[in-house]
Amino acid sequence: MYRDDEIVVYINGTEVYKNNMPASPITHTTLALASSSDDGKSVLTVALTNAASLLQSGNNTIAVEVHQSSIQSPDLVWDMALTGIPIGIPVITRGPYLQKATSSSMLVRWYTDIATDSKVMYGTDPGNLSQSVVVPVNSTNHSVQLTGLTPYTKYYYSIGTSINVIQSGEDYHFRT
Repeated sequence: MYRDDEIVVYINGTEVYKNNMPASPITHTTLALASSSDDGKSVLTVALTNAASLLQSGNNTIAVEVHQSSIQSPDLVWDMALTGIPIGIPVITRGPYLQKATSSSMLVRWYTDIATDSKVMYGTDPGNLSQSVVVPVNSTNHSVQLTGLTPYTKYYYSIGTSINVIQSGEDYHFRT
């Protein structure tokens, strides 16, 4: 999120995050303890680990209050994205990227936050990734060698585990 000066985040009426605000109950007139040093120009990333337990089936309400450090403050900044990450599914921390390309092979690499096996599905049609290679060793540093490819051919691929696809789509392609 971007914020200037500071914020309080609620999920379904329960406070889940407060930054640079007093501990006492917050009202619409409560001032932030200090002004934001970056004027809301830097991204603040926060893991709301308790947020998942507050979500319900159906509609949920996420509310955010932005508080200034002074009633004379001339600016206000707030922008936020909320990304849910299912527990147990690895998150890509780097990649995917391609290495050691030849006319009949390609090395696909990526890193994840937790150790899992590795799987690359691939094919010449983005809607039909009919071939795959699985590396059964659990690792956070994934390296999958694709061989037996046809020269001068465009291949689409997805990366993931033997159970889940983590990333895929028409943007994931290479040419031998």
